[in-house]
Amino acid sequence: MYSLALVDGILHNSDLHNVNSEKDSANYWNSLAKNLDLYPKSNYSTHQLRQRWVFGASTKMAGKQGSLTNLKDVFAYTDSEWEYIWSTMRPPGAWNVSSIIDSNGSYVKENYAPEIMIRYIAHDIRCHIVIIDLQIGTMQFCSANYFKKNNAAISFTIVLYSTGNHFQSVIPKDKQAFIGLA
Repeated sequence: MYSLALVDGILHNSDLHNVNSEKDSANYWNSLAKNLDLYPKSNYSTHQLRQRWVFGASTKMAGKQGSLTNLKDVFAYTDSEWEYIWSTMRPPGAWNVSSIIDSNGSYVKENYAPEIMIRYIAHDIRCHIVIIDLQIGTMQFCSANYFKKNNAAISFTIVLYSTGNHFQSVIPKDKQAFIGLA
């Protein structure tokens, strides 16, 4: 599950704890951990964090709250389709979500909620995310600046890999390559 991989990457990646960049002070990690309620002594819940991200993505990615982009319009979702795709993301662990179908069971359009949510998470944590999909051999870059200019708090990038049904946070050996990618 990507939320566990992200939490693992945030909590256990020493590069995030010791950020020294032109845009940020060394307090980035403390601020992020507090904002997400991830302090080691807290009783954080990946389910609560997921619900926060689902709710945030369902509003912000529809062009609300000052977002620069309206993905609801980009993907031509109706109001009911938009509500449906986010309802598929609410259950714990949901990632492989079903397409949108009509009342006859015929395919209408793809459900892009997981991809939209990852973009929102990069925005919310103010850190770029790179997902390397080992199953199909692609790399997806999710910019923290996609919906709000200059939103990224740090130049460091969280790297996840996916096997199709599993996400893992990794620490790249060549961090500068991923910073350059960002």
